[in-house]
Amino acid sequence: MKAEKPQADGTGEVEFPEPAGTGRKARRRGQRGFALLLVLWTVLILALLAAGTLDTSRTDLNLARNLVEATRAELLAEGAANVALYGLLNTGSDDQAWRSDGSVYAWRGDGAELRARVTEEGGRIDLNQATPEVFVSLFAAAGVEIGEARGLADAIADFRDPDGERRRYGAEDEDYDASGGLLGAKDAPFETMHELLRVPGMTAELYSQVAPAFTIFTERDTPDAESSVPLVAASQEGRVLAAPQEIGADMPPASIDRLEEIPLVVVDGSAGAGTSRGLYRIEAEARLASGTLYALQAVVRLQSRSPQPYRVLFWGRGEQRLFPDESVVPPVAP
Repeated sequence: MKAEKPQADGTGEVEFPEPAGTGRKARRRGQRGFALLLVLWTVLILALLAAGTLDTSRTDLNLARNLVEATRAELLAEGAANVALYGLLNTGSDDQAWRSDGSVYAWRGDGAELRARVTEEGGRIDLNQATPEVFVSLFAAAGVEIGEARGLADAIADFRDPDGERRRYGAEDEDYDASGGLLGAKDAPFETMHELLRVPGMTAELYSQVAPAFTIFTERDTPDAESSVPLVAASQEGRVLAAPQEIGADMPPASIDRLEEIPLVVVDGSAGAGTSRGLYRIEAEARLASGTLYALQAVVRLQSRSPQPYRVLFWGRGEQRLFPDESVVPPVAP
């Protein structure tokens, strides 16, 4: 085959012909390079999708594991509360009957440490029945300045009464508007303890300190002196209770390895006992080996003249107070 000779065009310039097959090879190389680039991009995108899917799966697995742990802790806390309730019903045996003076019991079960205590609800101040004077004494015992204590006491009374007339130091709807409380005074009885946080002047810190001294179940205008919880007892004696410790600071550390499978007292109670007429508050907590903790609170009334030996007035999440150095979600208390 003879090589093609260069041809002259009309301008006098000479064009050299392209070697046979050269253009096709170049095009093929370009196509192969583009295909390789496309494959690399596809592999990269698939790798990113796989990494995202793996991360999502790992997150879902962790969430599922946390949910299982939280549910297990909740069920164990409910079981501990039922153990305490059974102890209250065992009035015929001093060895098995539980103290209702706030003594903390601890035991182990299903790989967790369980703690519970019982106090008498009659030793607390009823938010719907107590007079402002009783509230003033309570806040003063908690270390609140007397002027602020009067304001809180009247604000609580204004919150629950049906009229719109403001007491001397109290608060009605216009005062809530000024302080940013859009809901205003309820003008109806307290249905939950958590509603205290709606009262002007009530802070989360103060609420945590005084909430254990309040109730909505006794229907008494004054608490029972013989079964008073510590803050109420201080208010009745006209003294200021020593600054409260961190929650659980007086409790022993978790110690499941040396616990027995039956409840034993690990902290003696400091509240009164014996005159609450069958109305009790149960606090129960479960702490798993993973550190997951659930706190439960119940208020029950024992009944001797009914097929049902007790009636549950409240059963729900409580505030962690029986284990030290733990953090849980703030409760919605009764």
